[in-house]
Amino acid sequence: MAKIDDILDKLQKATLGKLNTSQGNNNGVYKESIFEGMTDKQKGHERTKIRKKVINIFETITSTFCSESNKKLLIEAFLDFYKETYICNDFSVASICNDNSKHKELFEKGLAICKEFQTKQNKKSK
Repeated sequence: MAKIDDILDKLQKATLGKLNTSQGNNNGVYKESIFEGMTDKQKGHERTKIRKKVINIFETITSTFCSESNKKLLIEAFLDFYKETYICNDFSVASICNDNSKHKELFEKGLAICKEFQTKQNKKSK
């Protein structure tokens, strides 16, 4: 008789990336290489740290109290981080979280600001 851990592992592998909930593939938005050599528990801890950092950055750049110079520095730092950390860099909410995130609206605003900034930077460099 199979143990529950084996049954759940089998189910996880069979449904990987197919579920529409946070119970699906939590790694799906991240580059696998950034978690190389980590246990699942360590990966979960690092994903939490990433999410909290992104929330902090987006809360700051969407704030009316953030100076333009700080906003620019934070956006540039986020853009580098975004390219290094996430598989998809299309500035969609799905590129950084699942659709069930309670921070979806903040992510939409933050990503829109970063995308606009990058578009302006690209036009300046041409």
